[in-house]
Amino acid sequence: MSKAQRDYQRRRQAAGLCVTCGGGPRVTVTRCHACNEAHLARNKARTERLLAAGLCCKCGKRPRGHFRTCRKCRTRAADLKRRRRRRATAYVVMEPVGGGIVPAAATLDPRLAQDASAGIPGSWVATVRYLARRIRASKRKKV
Repeated sequence: MSKAQRDYQRRRQAAGLCVTCGGGPRVTVTRCHACNEAHLARNKARTERLLAAGLCCKCGKRPRGHFRTCRKCRTRAADLKRRRRRRATAYVVMEPVGGGIVPAAATLDPRLAQDASAGIPGSWVATVRYLARRIRASKRKKV
């Protein structure tokens, strides 16, 4: 796609129009219902065609072994998933209070949370997932 095409699509998107046909209203971030259905059908047909030929369903190269995607596409997908998880995990400065742990500050950027935890005695940085595991573990029956 050329720079002119990308600029044209960005202008359409900024105007609230479908980037494919210029119509509206959009049902996704970029496409109207008809264009979105056509796009999904094309992608599904391409994926089925590539898989039937034994090729990677992302790039079209031949994967090794029993995988649906080649090594490069699997690595790229894993990196993307890792980055999304990292962004979705909020970091909170916690401090011990009366036998429990409570937030000492609002949710912070991970770099700021690490700096803030160093300045607050007796506190530590914990992810929200870690806290959820701790809460679930404390609610389990102890036998």
